[in-house]
Amino acid sequence: MIPLLFSLILVQLYIFDQSSQTLLTRIPETTAAEFNQAVDIAAEAFNTWSRTSVITRQKFAIECVSSQILVAILKLGLASNTNSAQTPMP
Repeated sequence: MIPLLFSLILVQLYIFDQSSQTLLTRIPETTAAEFNQAVDIAAEAFNTWSRTSVITRQKFAIECVSSQILVAILKLGLASNTNSAQTPMP
């Protein structure tokens, strides 16, 4: 089981789009202990993943892509319904 990571540091780094100076995101700084914990968790996950069969990896990838496609279709349908509700009928 992989524990969830929450930073104890309140300082955030601001990431800007260099062309427009628009704020893209904020990310928390991490302590050395938090960074090392993240590296250890990633190494553990890699060991598990590297022992996983190719078929299981493929199934996982297909499920991830399928769920993202479904979300996109639902968003598109919602946007389409919202837009058509605003268009006056002839």
